[in-house]
Amino acid sequence: MIGQFMFDTMGVANTLHNQETARALADGLTELSRENSDKPLEFLSHFLLKKCSEKSKDLEGNAILTKPDPKGMFHSFVKERNTTEDNPQDTKSSLSQSDPDLGVLVQLERKLQMDSAVKRTRVAGELLQSERRYVQMLEIVRDVYMRPLRAALSSNRAILSAANIQIIFSDILQILSLNGQFLDNLRDRLQDWGPARCVGEIFLKFGRQLNTYTNFFNNYPVVLKTIEKCREVRPAFRAFLKRHDKTVATNMLSLPELLLYPSQRFEEYIHLLHALRLHTPAEHVDRGDLTTAIDQIKTYKGYIDQMRQNINTEDQLSDIQRSIWGCPPLSEAHRYLIRVQDVAQLHSCDEETGFSSRYQECIHSSRAKTRMDLRHRSRG
Repeated sequence: MIGQFMFDTMGVANTLHNQETARALADGLTELSRENSDKPLEFLSHFLLKKCSEKSKDLEGNAILTKPDPKGMFHSFVKERNTTEDNPQDTKSSLSQSDPDLGVLVQLERKLQMDSAVKRTRVAGELLQSERRYVQMLEIVRDVYMRPLRAALSSNRAILSAANIQIIFSDILQILSLNGQFLDNLRDRLQDWGPARCVGEIFLKFGRQLNTYTNFFNNYPVVLKTIEKCREVRPAFRAFLKRHDKTVATNMLSLPELLLYPSQRFEEYIHLLHALRLHTPAEHVDRGDLTTAIDQIKTYKGYIDQMRQNINTEDQLSDIQRSIWGCPPLSEAHRYLIRVQDVAQLHSCDEETGFSSRYQECIHSSRAKTRMDLRHRSRG
């Protein structure tokens, strides 16, 4: 962690060139490994402070033993400064000549920064392409399914009623509108893309409008049930789905499968944002917004996962309730499914066990226990 902090703050060249700092850190880490302290950061900070105080005392002692010449130091400083200002290239070349490895490290650091900028540009481009593909999948729902159904309704050859069309497609069309605007914002930002450009703020703005997705996920079970019910009771709709589901126009997917795309999109956002932040320098202005956007999307994805689990539990309870004859309602608030187990009923609920049967069972049970007791006593 300390090495990463130094690298982010000072750069690879300065970190490796500062041998004294590196040596002090190495000594501190070695001492830490020997002590096995429960508080490593506190131990290391005390060690470095102690090291610093010892160094200060040594410098004070040297200053007393060797009295410097202030006038000579001043002339030397002025001469060195004038030389640096007049010939900056000569100064760089002299540094490289005095320490050849330093020049190589500086070039390596610049190359790493350039590679990071190139990779960041590629990830930003992949983000734009991914969002375009996602919006195209949502447009399939609108163009292949919703628009023909509305056209049939307007021409008095209705396949579905206006109410059912509203239930099935209203929320997904709201998502299409939201992500269409999000796609436009990304496209505008990447048209004049450069190393200093940001996309984190666009994600934060998008995250403040996720109530559109919340409405979709809340109504998702109703949408699926409406599709299945209309498929069963309306032959025209059943034929319509048969003509359009799993065709080239729908990428070989059915309408319910296309409606799954919004729930899968947030996992893709998290991966893309992580990749973008990985290639964004620590001092970049976009770094903080990307981190906030990742946390925001992760939180919402957790909400989606919990909602999906609740829907699956309710579906299981409904299936169990239908499979049991005379079963009371199982789905209630704060009730969770633990286990499903098959049982066998040996007697009818209306059948009463006769007195003789109960007496025989009692005698049989008592006799078994008596024989066991007698055998035990005979062994004694």
